[in-house]
Amino acid sequence: MAAKPFVTILCIGLLVLSIIPSLATADDHLIFDNKGHTWPPTGDNLILAFHSLQPGTELWIPAGNFTISNANLCITQDDIQIHGSGPGTLIYLTDGSRFITGRNANATDDNIRYQRGINNLLLEDFQISGYGNIEIVLGNNTQLRYIQAYDIYAASKPRSAAIRFILPTSCSYCTNLEVFNCHTNRTFNHGFQINGVKPNGTNTLTNVRFDFCSASFAGWRYPGRPDGWNWSTGFDLGEGYNHCLMNEPRILVRFCTADHNWESGFHIESNVKKKLTYLRCEADDNGQKRIYYPDSTAFFASGFIAEIGIRLICCKANNNTNKGVLCRDICVIILMKGTGNWNGLY
Repeated sequence: MAAKPFVTILCIGLLVLSIIPSLATADDHLIFDNKGHTWPPTGDNLILAFHSLQPGTELWIPAGNFTISNANLCITQDDIQIHGSGPGTLIYLTDGSRFITGRNANATDDNIRYQRGINNLLLEDFQISGYGNIEIVLGNNTQLRYIQAYDIYAASKPRSAAIRFILPTSCSYCTNLEVFNCHTNRTFNHGFQINGVKPNGTNTLTNVRFDFCSASFAGWRYPGRPDGWNWSTGFDLGEGYNHCLMNEPRILVRFCTADHNWESGFHIESNVKKKLTYLRCEADDNGQKRIYYPDSTAFFASGFIAEIGIRLICCKANNNTNKGVLCRDICVIILMKGTGNWNGLY
């Protein structure tokens, strides 16, 4: 099954699409692929199934709980599609295990893992939880659909986000990232993050779209809250550093929500060059740190962070502990609504 192309359709059509279940599989009790392989449904066998992936493989995971211990689920080849069976498919990561993609995803050193991404990747219809995360080293044409990441605890080496997209360090350009109907809830750090990590480099990512996604309670340790300072946001849509500049020429975020996050709901760093549009997005009750640490500075703690290159159209922001929209530079705000923000709507 080839990856579906990007299309523009009516909002009502997207709402209908979001509730259509996956196509029926040949055997809903086994892990199996389109190469004729089958495995009994256990966590160890899921690791074996991922080890067997070759270019052009589709893999189906049945409903059930799959615990991954002291290992990573690695995808290192192009043209891979991974299909779960909906919310009944739970991948539980322990001991810092990761679901990681990239040409060198099975390396033991992150500096090697992050060098190159893979192309034409589809992940859909499953849940993850536990002491790990999803890390996608980006290539061209990446799609995530109907994925839920919840109760993501702190591992021995906490990762930056429950669902993290990393720009490859040995390639300066990648394109087409689509995240549709994916959700994070109660995550130790950020919910979603786009992250540039190449020292003294510049990465360009273009054609990015988030549709009908949500990030809730990012930055919370579950049970309990983080100790001390914590910068976690719901959507960190561009985390470039002074030594790693990022260009994100086209980002569209539509019908997404961010609520009860430790810092801001929707965030992007100033040194990221961007053209970002929020359309009908909502950010409520963000900046939770100011409730539990009243003496902390406002700084972010807002619904949206906005500056030059960012437009907000028909968005809402309510009850954030700083501003509804924190404008750090020139930004465009059209038909914004919101009440209860401690320091005003914007």
